[in-house]
Amino acid sequence: MKGLLARVGLDSTERYGGANAPMNPDRSFLYVPIPETDPQSGAPLKQRRGMEMRYTDINTGQFRPLHPKLMRQHTHLSPDFKYLNFCTYDLGGKCLEPLTRGDFVLFFAGLEPTEGPRRPLAYVLIGQMFVRDVISFDEVLEDGYHKYADTRCLPGFYDLQQHHYILRADRNRSGRYSRCSRPFARPQYDSIYRVFPDVWERWDGLRTYTGKQVKGRAVQRTGGGLWSFGRPDDALKWIEEQDTGKLHRSNW
Repeated sequence: MKGLLARVGLDSTERYGGANAPMNPDRSFLYVPIPETDPQSGAPLKQRRGMEMRYTDINTGQFRPLHPKLMRQHTHLSPDFKYLNFCTYDLGGKCLEPLTRGDFVLFFAGLEPTEGPRRPLAYVLIGQMFVRDVISFDEVLEDGYHKYADTRCLPGFYDLQQHHYILRADRNRSGRYSRCSRPFARPQYDSIYRVFPDVWERWDGLRTYTGKQVKGRAVQRTGGGLWSFGRPDDALKWIEEQDTGKLHRSNW
């Protein structure tokens, strides 16, 4: 069995939305994906008519409204917990490509507490997907364009990417958590978030797509934001102990 850890959702950098999604003391949270922009230039990417995903579609419920600048933008909804898929390319695609049925991806985000200090962020797991299959971007037929974040966009940026793959998930074992996990990382003296030593030992660390051990227990968005668990079985046991509640097949 292979297992991956993937960084997803908004963060405080301009490229990824300039904000963080909220988390309550009871670990209820809001999943807010990144904006639909060209990762290199930051320019908005246009989505196909009738397939637009907007921040105004997000039901914030008990949480404060999203920042007004986000409400004017489209969102890149990946992972998509309604259609149960996850799209990525380049280094991330190299991580997805070898996955087969029964392998998994655990998703984490940096969430901002709604009570008490807003920093440090809570680095927590928010959902999981077990692999049904992995297909290439080019295999998606036109009548399925609406299901995947990358094919909702008009031809252009995503058509040009290398190692472009889509994970399609097993509906019985995949979804967004009702409650996020307890935090598994915290910033150190250099402001880099690092996995707690006991959790790192339990997972037997994280590896890059080349198989190299991640140095210093650091989890950063650089390098594709995807890592493999040293001991996938123990990573699953760890999340089972986190009391994350029911799996939801909806994004909000």
